[in-house]
Amino acid sequence: EEGEVERGEEEGEGEEEEGEETFTRKSDFFESRPVFPWPTTSDIEKKIQEADRVRVHGKVEDALGMYEALKDLDESGWCLWMCGVLLKEGPDPENVLAPRGEKYLRESMSILIASAKKGNIRSLHALGDFYRLGFDIFQSSDVHAEFFYKLTARQGFPFSISALGEIYSCSEEVESNVPEAQRLLEIAVKHEIPWAFSALGEIILDGFGPPSLNNKVLAFELFQVAATSGDSYSQNKVGLFYAQGEGTKQNFTKAIHYFRKAIEDGEHWAMYNLGICYLEGDGVPQDFQKCLELLRLSAEQENSLAQYIIGTMYEEGKGVEFDPSEAAKWYRLSAEDGYCEAQGALGNLYEKGSGVEKNLETAVTWFQKAAKGDSVMAQYYLAFYYDRGEVVDMDKNEAVRLWRLAEEGGWDSATEELSRYDRGPIEIL
Repeated sequence: EEGEVERGEEEGEGEEEEGEETFTRKSDFFESRPVFPWPTTSDIEKKIQEADRVRVHGKVEDALGMYEALKDLDESGWCLWMCGVLLKEGPDPENVLAPRGEKYLRESMSILIASAKKGNIRSLHALGDFYRLGFDIFQSSDVHAEFFYKLTARQGFPFSISALGEIYSCSEEVESNVPEAQRLLEIAVKHEIPWAFSALGEIILDGFGPPSLNNKVLAFELFQVAATSGDSYSQNKVGLFYAQGEGTKQNFTKAIHYFRKAIEDGEHWAMYNLGICYLEGDGVPQDFQKCLELLRLSAEQENSLAQYIIGTMYEEGKGVEFDPSEAAKWYRLSAEDGYCEAQGALGNLYEKGSGVEKNLETAVTWFQKAAKGDSVMAQYYLAFYYDRGEVVDMDKNEAVRLWRLAEEGGWDSATEELSRYDRGPIEIL
């Protein structure tokens, strides 16, 4: 029989009446315990399902031991594959067990394919994960992953329902379908799939929750469930909710607790956020050295925001020796990754000849990139070049346009420059 994921696929089915909400209470998400709807036909399947439950509740080491004990008895290849996943995707960036994990993953391939040809749900889902995540074995493809997830989601496999919802909500390859993503993820959270809670939390934050509920409060509760199950992404998000006082009362002690939990699993955004706490002295004594250590760890994982903040510390001599050359190095890393504030800061260094050889043409190039990314600082400084006709052709209209953007963005000095011009339509200039 087809599972609950099929509801609403036929024309007209599952459509909500005008004004009807997909769910009505926050508690709707937290009332049911895990229910795995596919049939349990053997003692081995029962044991595999128990290992799955242990894994989704964050007890990774215990689950790994259970999968390893079952891998030689499991004809589907699921347990061998899960051993590979858990070993290869370990939290330690220098995970010494990763080669063993990759060996398991490669060994599981032939078993999974043979079992998938017989229609085994677990094997089909695992192949979907192979395509989605790659694991340095496959070239990742959400399009191919969607094909396998659809096959198993229709049979009620919660992991596939969740994965399909995630693809429809955030994939760059598959056409976005947020309403369908929300519907699928709501099913998945009923089975307490942690990553479904976090994916649904992102959708709710984007304004797709019921109008009768506070979206930030609901999103906070969703992320909190996933965080409790050991999901490091959600632990960092919960930390942010506490730090910013959104969806819950501001509490830096709890924020720092969650950031540290996420860092244990290698979450680089948590490293960045805890680093900022040390930079500002929020919830911890101000400590520039600890801040820099955490930001460097995050920056090493190509976090452009962390790279930019490190650059500002060197440019301002904050906690480190003043070194504009080092600042330029970090700004460049961030700027080349597209972060507009770093692009503007790098342009500023080229304009002043600080840490780099003075070059107004290069400064303008970086200011232009940053201004397009809505950097108000870059908009403000770039306007002078158009106002004076320096490096670029004189264009008073463009200068005024940029100063107006900077003013709207809160750059007070732009107001003074605009006072030199009539506030009427730009075309009169």
